[in-house]
Amino acid sequence: MLGGFGVPRNSSACENIDSTDPLARLYFMTDYRRDEICSALKKAFFWVLVNVNPDGGWVFRRGEEFCYGHKFRPRYVKKY
Repeated sequence: MLGGFGVPRNSSACENIDSTDPLARLYFMTDYRRDEICSALKKAFFWVLVNVNPDGGWVFRRGEEFCYGHKFRPRYVKKY
C-alpha cells in the first residue's frame, strides 16, 4: 500500500519531506518503534516514486494547480 503523510489523499511534497526526514534519522538513532518507522518509510518510498513526473521532477500535489503561498490574499496585494 502506498502512503503519503498528508491529510488529503494526494499529499504534497512538504508533508512528505517534513515527515520522512525525521523518521529516517530516528530509524538510525533508536530502536524505539523501529518496525513501525520502517513500514512508514517503505510506504512513503513508493508514494514518492508514484509522484515522479515524466520529466524526472516531482509533483507538488497531483491533480491540483500549484499555488505558492495562499489562495486567498487581501485585495490590496497586487496580482502580477
